[in-house]
Amino acid sequence: MEKDFTSNLQDSAHFVQVGVAVSTPYDDTVITNLKTNDIAVRSAILMALGDTTEEQVMSSEGKRQLQVRLAKAINDTLKQKEGFGGIGNVYFTSFVVQ
Repeated sequence: MEKDFTSNLQDSAHFVQVGVAVSTPYDDTVITNLKTNDIAVRSAILMALGDTTEEQVMSSEGKRQLQVRLAKAINDTLKQKEGFGGIGNVYFTSFVVQ
């Protein structure tokens, strides 16, 4: 995804800024659907980040769980909009907590 995401953390004065990349085992249709629904997908990612606690982003396990939650948020949005998700993995290209 081209732009980073910035969100406040739940019940914290801190925020997280992440760069996100996704992969799919399917064809380019999934990536096209992702681009077509960019605004809805970005909103879903920001909502998931806003539900994340400071403790979760400080551990490797918490970050792995966040990757799974973000993949689910993206897939749920794509299923709602296009009838099919297709995102297999979410990867962090940058990760800053401040």
